[in-house]
Amino acid sequence: MRKEYTEKGVEGYYVDHGRSYRNPHFEAIVKVVSSLLDRWGDTVGLGCDGPWPVLDMACGSGEASLALCKWAHKRNLKLQIDGTDPFTGEAYFERIGKEALQFSFDDIADGCFADRKFNLCICSFALHLLDVTKLYATCVQLAQVCKYLIIVTPHKRPTILPNTGWNLLDEIIGERLRTRIYQSNFIGFE
Repeated sequence: MRKEYTEKGVEGYYVDHGRSYRNPHFEAIVKVVSSLLDRWGDTVGLGCDGPWPVLDMACGSGEASLALCKWAHKRNLKLQIDGTDPFTGEAYFERIGKEALQFSFDDIADGCFADRKFNLCICSFALHLLDVTKLYATCVQLAQVCKYLIIVTPHKRPTILPNTGWNLLDEIIGERLRTRIYQSNFIGFE
C-alpha cells in the first residue's frame, strides 16, 4: 500500500482500490477507540440519550464507524454516524449498509458541513496525509461544526495546534497507534 501511495499518490491508490479497500489495522482501531471512549465517552456526551450525530471523516470501509458502533452497542447507546469519503463509498456501503457522503478534505475545508452539527468527528489513518495548509483549513472548518475530534494515526502526525480551533484533551498509545481526542474551541452550539 505504501509503495502504491508513492507511485500513484493517495488519490490514484483509492481510484484503483477504493471499492475493495479494507484497513488491515481494523482490530487495533477497535481496541484503541474503545480504550479512548471508555475514558472519555461520558465527557463527550456519548453516554447521554441519543442518537448523537457523528462524522466518520475519510471513512474508508467503515473501520472507525464499526469501532464506534461496537463500543456503543456494549453500552446500549445510539449513534447516528455519517461517513464521508470520495473514493471508498462502495466499500463503506458494503460493510456498513449505509451510503457514504462523497465529500473530500477540500470540500470539508470549503465548508460543506457549515449547516450541520456533530457531537463527534472521527478520522482514522488519513489526516497525516494532508499538507499543513489543507490540514489547517480542514481542522478550522471542523472545529466550527464538531464538538470533539478523535484522530487515530500510525504516526506522530498530524500535529493539530490550538490555532486550528482544537485543544488536545488526551492521547492513548497502543497497538502501535496513537489515538487523540480534541475539544473544539468553538463549542458555542448545542
